[in-house]
Amino acid sequence: MYRFDMAMQTNCYEGTELTQVSFGKYDLILNFSAGLDGTKSNFSIGVQSRVSTTIDGTPWNDDKSFLKHADTLLQCLGTNCSSFTIEDDRTLKIKFSNGTAIKLHDDSDQFESVTITQGDRTIVI
Repeated sequence: MYRFDMAMQTNCYEGTELTQVSFGKYDLILNFSAGLDGTKSNFSIGVQSRVSTTIDGTPWNDDKSFLKHADTLLQCLGTNCSSFTIEDDRTLKIKFSNGTAIKLHDDSDQFESVTITQGDRTIVI
């Protein structure tokens, strides 16, 4: 809805660990831990839009059902975010240390697609 800000600082999310994946009928929640070094903050991503996944460069799975991505997302539990990139104003790409990558798409002009919450700060896309 609001699109990703291309100037958004994303390096603060790199190196965090995916600690929880939650599936709802219409949403997906990813929770990340700050890690042991104390230089990062816990944060959460709520997704109400399309997700794409790939493992080690295989073709992207663009299925609209979150549950079709469950196996791939659950394999990321306990792994670190190796990169967190705004590809364009409609796409956020997260790569994990196990070779998996996910794309979160802002594919609605009417409804919120993604929320990122870190402490008292919330970014709505």
